[in-house]
Amino acid sequence: MPKHSSSVHFVKHICMLVAIPLALTSVGYALFSQQLSIHANATEPVYTSSHNLSISYTKSIVSAGGKWQYTITVTVYNNNSRTTNSWQSTFSLPSDFSNLTCSNATCTQANSINTANNTTGNATIAANSSVVYTLVFRSSQQNYRFTSVGVSGTLTPIYASVSGLTVSASAGTRTKSGKWYTWPFTFTVTNASGQNLAGWRILIPWNTSTNQVNSMPTTVNYVETATQLTILSKQAINNGTSFQFVANLSSTSQNYVLSGYTVDGQF
Repeated sequence: MPKHSSSVHFVKHICMLVAIPLALTSVGYALFSQQLSIHANATEPVYTSSHNLSISYTKSIVSAGGKWQYTITVTVYNNNSRTTNSWQSTFSLPSDFSNLTCSNATCTQANSINTANNTTGNATIAANSSVVYTLVFRSSQQNYRFTSVGVSGTLTPIYASVSGLTVSASAGTRTKSGKWYTWPFTFTVTNASGQNLAGWRILIPWNTSTNQVNSMPTTVNYVETATQLTILSKQAINNGTSFQFVANLSSTSQNYVLSGYTVDGQF
C-alpha cells in the first residue's frame, strides 16, 4: 500500500441524524427535540427524518499541531409547513477538545456536550428550508464519532377559532388613580373542544388613548397595540380543563365595559 505523510491525513464522513418531536411545552411555541446516541458503523449509515426538524453534518479531519483538527459543518433542516422562530442543536465533543470556534451559531459547552443556538440573524428557517453553521476544534482522538446528537426548535404558532373553547371575564371592584379607573378582571379560559390545544389567545378591542394595562400576571404574555390587546397563554390547555388569571385593566371612563373579546386556540 502507498504510504501517506501524517500531515495530510484526511477523513470525511457524513451522518444524517433524526430529530423526533416531543410534546408542546409552552404557549405560542411547539418544541421538537430528542437526544440520540448514534454509534455509526464502518459504513456510516444514513438516517432520515420524515417530519419536523432534522440535522445532518459533514466531518473533516486533518493533522494539525500534533493533534487532529475537526471541521464540522452542520445543516439544520426545517421539514415543517411553518417557519421556525428559533433552533438549537447538540452533540458530544471529544473529552480533550480545545481551540473551539463556532461560526453562524452561539455555542456553549457543559462538560463535553456542545449546544449551538441560532444567532439573531438566522433564527428563522422557512418551511422546507435549512441553515448551516460550523464548528472547528482540535483533539488527540482520530475519527471521533459523535453521540448525544439532538435538534430542537420553536415554530410560528397557528391560531384559529375552536368550537368549545370559550373565555369569560368578570369585573371586580373599581378603583381610581388620577384619571384612570381600574378593574381587576378575572378571565377564565375553558377547553371543552374535545381536543388538547397547544395554547390560546384572547383578542380584546382596545384604544390606547383611553385604555391601559395596569398589571398582568406572569402566567400569561400580552401584546398591546393602538387598537387591540392580545393576551397569550404560556402553556397548553388540555380538553376538559380551564385556566384562570386576573388582569388589572384601566380606562379613562368610569363606565367602561370589557366587551367584544374573543378567544382562539393554538395548534
